[in-house]
Amino acid sequence: MKTPLSFGLSIAAVVVAGLVLTGANDASGTGDEAENPYISKAIIEETGPPPEGGEAADVYLQLLKESAYAAAFALSDTGAFGWADNHADIDLAEALALRRCTEHASDCRIVLRITPETPVQVDGFSLSYTTARALGEYTYKPVPKAVALSNRGDWGMAWGQMSKGAAEKVALANCEKHLPKKDPAGWPDGVCKNIWAE
Repeated sequence: MKTPLSFGLSIAAVVVAGLVLTGANDASGTGDEAENPYISKAIIEETGPPPEGGEAADVYLQLLKESAYAAAFALSDTGAFGWADNHADIDLAEALALRRCTEHASDCRIVLRITPETPVQVDGFSLSYTTARALGEYTYKPVPKAVALSNRGDWGMAWGQMSKGAAEKVALANCEKHLPKKDPAGWPDGVCKNIWAE
């Protein structure tokens, strides 16, 4: 008897261990990104001086190391900071980074942006880094299986289910449970949609 499996990630809770500082994403160290058509090289744009120490510098360096696009880092002259990574859209990442920073200071500005060199869309959804990785892994999962994406980078997957319909239902539920409960002002509502099922 097959054991049904399902998985989903929240963009707010994703940490991808990366090894490359150049922005050429290969977080696993295995080179599998070269075989994944959804992965794009990360472009790193430093738009201001980086933080000079403490937790802010540690977070900044971790963002550079992971290169999990789309990502942004906001910094204030007082040392306040905020960041967001692994979003489907740089505008959303910047808005969240600024919102987190401005909770502590009023002079926050974006000093780091990480975007995909070639943005990839699937069924109208832009892909965050971990979403791109997940779609590459989807190919190897046992059927019945399905994957759902949100317009903001959340995703859910299910495989080894009893039917295609069951896989679609579980994938959609996994995506929806990771949508933020309360969105910052001006953000679009998160919407999940099944994009593939077999």
